[in-house]
Amino acid sequence: LFQSVIFAATLWMIGGSFVLLAVPLAILSWLVGFLTPGAPGGMGIREALLVSLLSTAVPTDVALIAALVFRIITTVGDVILFATGRLFFRGVPQPDPVS
Repeated sequence: LFQSVIFAATLWMIGGSFVLLAVPLAILSWLVGFLTPGAPGGMGIREALLVSLLSTAVPTDVALIAALVFRIITTVGDVILFATGRLFFRGVPQPDPVS
């Protein structure tokens, strides 16, 4: 839900108007991208679904730019969380891999 609100805010910042439909569509597109085999992180699937479903509410170019900016935001967030976890667990001993 929080992720979809961030997408709606991104769409608002790019398009200039708040579209309430963006919240459930962001959730739906995330689920479809998550469940699609062979697409890491729903890469491309999530964006295509967002653009196609939002094209009735906002111009297609605005929906496409918002979807791409949102992908960048989520990727940067993933990298920040990974780096934070890496620093936090630096001193924790890791289990030996099973041969």
